[in-house]
Amino acid sequence: MDTRVVELTDAAVDTITAMRERVWQLGSYYGQSDDKVIKAMDSLFHNLIALNNRFFGSHAVVSKDGELSLFVAEYADSERRQSGNAGFVYGLIWHEDRRKCEKCGSTQGYEYYLSDNDKAEAIKSCATVTYTHHGTNKRDVTAKVTWDRHEWNIPVDAPMPGTWSFHS
Repeated sequence: MDTRVVELTDAAVDTITAMRERVWQLGSYYGQSDDKVIKAMDSLFHNLIALNNRFFGSHAVVSKDGELSLFVAEYADSERRQSGNAGFVYGLIWHEDRRKCEKCGSTQGYEYYLSDNDKAEAIKSCATVTYTHHGTNKRDVTAKVTWDRHEWNIPVDAPMPGTWSFHS
């Protein structure tokens, strides 16, 4: 009978707890039947089960890889584990959604990557945008958006939704 050893680091156990906690926070904030909650919960449980079924070697080490992500290193045997020579590596990665303004379409954190045309459209369509041009009153399509005045699709005080996916 073949046996497998799955070693969870303390940090991995804490991360799995944090993953479960994130789904609980989303459910508490948005409601258990909200699409954001269902997508997060489905992706977490589907990928945790997939992670458990993907072990190829006789020894796997699961460790933390970010606040809500896991990293798995597979070893053919305990001797390779001792040497640190991993065979197959993969992870369960958290992908956080982005806040987006319902009025102008600007995405938080990506204001400097908008094209000039998109910036101009954002300024025209979103009354909450403030713009300055080095201390003058001149309107400028490269103006910085005042992010706290947008109408976000995800409230600023809400836990950030997202999904987990398997990467190898």
